Amino acid sequence: MWKSVGVIVVWLFAQAWPAVAEPAWSKVSPGGGGSFKCVDVAVNGKVLAGSDLSGAYLRTGTGDWIRLGRRDGIDATSVECVKWKPGRADTALVGTRNGLYLSTDSARTWSSVALDEDIATAVAWKDDTVYVAGSSSASGSNLILR
Repeated sequence: MWKSVGVIVVWLFAQAWPAVAEPAWSKVSPGGGGSFKCVDVAVNGKVLAGSDLSGAYLRTGTGDWIRLGRRDGIDATSVECVKWKPGRADTALVGTRNGLYLSTDSARTWSSVALDEDIATAVAWKDDTVYVAGSSSASGSNLILR
């Protein structure tokens, strides 16, 4: 009998507990044109996204998207990859068809650091080592370490 009472109590408790739903997906658009191919989130919630036609974009919190471009130091509009340094919110890389760009001031300014004429298609961090996959032409392939 106590077993039946216990089952009924658990069932009643479960019925009273509010259902927890997964948050709904929502579409957001930084703007620009083309296809957005890559995205990464820093430890503080800043988001970097990259487009194949309109460059890199930055979003902090729930604010508007900010296009990063020539005035910020990124002289490319085809972004292949973006990556925040793990555990850091001030250091990030953007890989483009015109090389690799680095920011060490929370994505405010950028400088070209490697591969000026090469295409950087993927980037990863391991401590202070950067791994970059890319090519010097559409048919070549390289893996570069820094």
